[in-house]
Amino acid sequence: PGNRVRALDFVNTEGIAYTTVHDLMSFLDVLEQGELCLWILFVVLFVFNRIQNNKENYKVAGFFAIASIAAVFAIILTPVPVLYDRSMFGACIFLIIAIMTLVEGIKTDDFIQKLILSMMSILVLFSCFSYIRAIIDLTYTRYQNHQRKQYIEVQRNAGNMNPTVAMLNSEFFTKYNPLYGLGDLTPYRLYWVNKNYAEANHLESIQATPMDRWSRVYKDGNPTLMNITDFNQYIDYLDTHPEYEVLYNSSELDTTLYESYLNKLLKVNNVSSYFGDKGFLIGDFDGLSYNMDEQIRDGMIDGHYYYISSMRGEVQSDILMDGIEYTNDRPGITMAIYDKNARRFVDVITWTYDSDQGGTRYYNEK
Repeated sequence: PGNRVRALDFVNTEGIAYTTVHDLMSFLDVLEQGELCLWILFVVLFVFNRIQNNKENYKVAGFFAIASIAAVFAIILTPVPVLYDRSMFGACIFLIIAIMTLVEGIKTDDFIQKLILSMMSILVLFSCFSYIRAIIDLTYTRYQNHQRKQYIEVQRNAGNMNPTVAMLNSEFFTKYNPLYGLGDLTPYRLYWVNKNYAEANHLESIQATPMDRWSRVYKDGNPTLMNITDFNQYIDYLDTHPEYEVLYNSSELDTTLYESYLNKLLKVNNVSSYFGDKGFLIGDFDGLSYNMDEQIRDGMIDGHYYYISSMRGEVQSDILMDGIEYTNDRPGITMAIYDKNARRFVDVITWTYDSDQGGTRYYNEK
């Protein structure tokens, strides 16, 4: 029943001829690229058994080798594409059984025994490279997951039911990693992976951002700010907490689309109404402004030099302090929250008119 449901995801729109040729080519790719080492070993051992006339062994081994090919070929009869992935597990097992049957059947004198041991030693060596990498990878992935779980527990205990966590570093992923080829948590609260993860960890929502940004801002960020997913509530909270100062910037904003955001921000900051169909929002510790032209500001706070720019392209719209970027390089209104008591940023969030995510904290790395 599960396969019948899954088959609905693989609708044939290219025609039977194309699909058949595609699957046959993929079938050959599996045998050549996925199982090549096993097939080479099988052929060498099969020849040894034929030379020694071990009929029973090479017949049994041949049967399992044919079963291995059939197991790959059988995928052609399903709607699922033929790939060298977990669906090939059975085929590989059949081929390994064939190989071990041939190994057992070889009549060994001293030379052949040494030859077999040499071949096995080579296989063990290659396996060591693969499995040592896998052990390092899995240990590091486990460490990252453990750190994430601990952080979530701390945030949940602090009342933050909508935390921002670090993305897992996939640089060292091997094919033995359960996350290999799959997706980690995303910047989007409502994405199905995020929703399921949040539910499993008794959270309202969760989002992820690159490790560098998380370590700099959110690791020791303000859990109350991260817990607010409504723009108006977020602004009201900042307005009643004088220990926070805000650096604002934006890409080009459509006044109609961002009217409610601008009304709220400009009213709280006692700024006169904005004008024009499009414009740029910028703000620092000395005030907030919105006008038609691209804007740049800079200054000093607590001995730190900051630079802000609001430009048409979000990548050119920057919030820098001491040369470090704190904007998200995303369209919309970005707010970097500076805690005067902690003397550092404790939140960076981007609000967009069409987002149902409650603001995003994902840094779009260049």
